[in-house]
Amino acid sequence: MLESVTRGIDRLEAVLKRIDPNSVQALLAELQVSSLGKIADIKTLQNVVLGLEELAGSNPPHAA
Repeated sequence: MLESVTRGIDRLEAVLKRIDPNSVQALLAELQVSSLGKIADIKTLQNVVLGLEELAGSNPPHAA
């Protein structure tokens, strides 16, 4: 489980470098997450990462 979280955080950090902060905020609002620091569980982390990767145009085949 911790390895999944670590991979998810690594992917999150990578995609944040390539995406507009306004897009990040819009996705967080859509997912009802108040901020990146308030991601409470792995499912939410996965949803955030996958959503941001989709917006950035790169969605790797493996899950967070």
